[in-house]
Amino acid sequence: MALNRSLFTKQLNLGLNTIFGMEYDMYPEQWRQVFSTESSKKAFEEDVQMYGFGAAPVKAEGAAISYDSGAEGIVARYVHETIALALQLLKKQRKMVFMDHLEQNMRKHLLVQCNILKKSKV
Repeated sequence: MALNRSLFTKQLNLGLNTIFGMEYDMYPEQWRQVFSTESSKKAFEEDVQMYGFGAAPVKAEGAAISYDSGAEGIVARYVHETIALALQLLKKQRKMVFMDHLEQNMRKHLLVQCNILKKSKV
């Protein structure tokens, strides 16, 4: 969807003092201190729990070997997603005096929104 001047009338005026709502990225990413990250080129990945196989007993001389059984338990599947968001400016809008300033603000806001989603998916 192309940007429409009527959606951003305040940002096109000279009297604008500040724009708020883009402060989310000002705080450090504390989650990186707690969680590790891995990269992947797969569509999905799975972690499988294995259970059984208790502690190995000490075998007495001449005694038979003990046998145990095991199996797969819980499966956790991680589906990878692509995060994408864009804005579209028409040539006519790009020629306007205040559109450069608006375009910079919109780029910053898009980045903030993508980071919010990215951090909420961790």
